[in-house]
Amino acid sequence: MNTASKKAFTMIELIFVIVITGILASIVIPKLAATRDDAESVSCVSAAGQLISELSANYTRKGFVSFSNTNIQDMTNISTGGANSQGIVEIGTTKLANNGDLIRYECSHETVMTVTIARSGADFNLSVTSPDPATLTAPAAVKASTGLLEKISGLVVSPKVYQL
Repeated sequence: MNTASKKAFTMIELIFVIVITGILASIVIPKLAATRDDAESVSCVSAAGQLISELSANYTRKGFVSFSNTNIQDMTNISTGGANSQGIVEIGTTKLANNGDLIRYECSHETVMTVTIARSGADFNLSVTSPDPATLTAPAAVKASTGLLEKISGLVVSPKVYQL
């Protein structure tokens, strides 16, 4: 009689382990993707709010004449040029001196905020527009647009223009 028996996994045991691992992976991977989208949208909302604050602070500190002669890149450290999936992608001119100049901010390659300059003499207004989240496709952009609407107005409402 052979007293030495081989210690090994059977084929059935290996298949069960693979199936259980597959089930666990199918649960965990979508959660990780959702967490990544949440983090990107929070980053977008934070940077967009920072942009508005920096524009307002620069105008308050410098006054109209100095503000209108300052490049946008000198006012903020938010990325420009659209090389990343988020940042300032369009500026009417490099200086915000003209009526109708705008700054377009993107998250996940979709516009989530537009800042338009409205000027009448020395009076200067920034109009912030955020699109309806239902018109966006990227999950991070939808969450960022919703977050911006909440941050600007305190409510999630249909798209509006807000004067700062």
